[in-house]
Amino acid sequence: MAHAHSVDGVTYRFADLRTLLARASPQRSGDALAGVAATSAEERMAARMALADLPLSVFLTEALIKDIPFRAAERTQRPMTLVASKMLRTPRT
Repeated sequence: MAHAHSVDGVTYRFADLRTLLARASPQRSGDALAGVAATSAEERMAARMALADLPLSVFLTEALIKDIPFRAAERTQRPMTLVASKMLRTPRT
């Protein structure tokens, strides 16, 4: 699912949640070497604003890590889904 946000008339598009999170994070040399860092402060701010607009349910439905071996995914997916679902159902006071 693509994400986008406009800053000063320029629309920044992010292909997926993984890219959005990488571009929203502070500048790190490892991100730059991996080619996932924001190219400018404006792009980083646009990513942060797009991230702030996302509902929590997107984090449950969109995979961040691809190509996880089946057994590892099987062990972690269910507990994470149960915890996240409980958090989303809990009313805030």
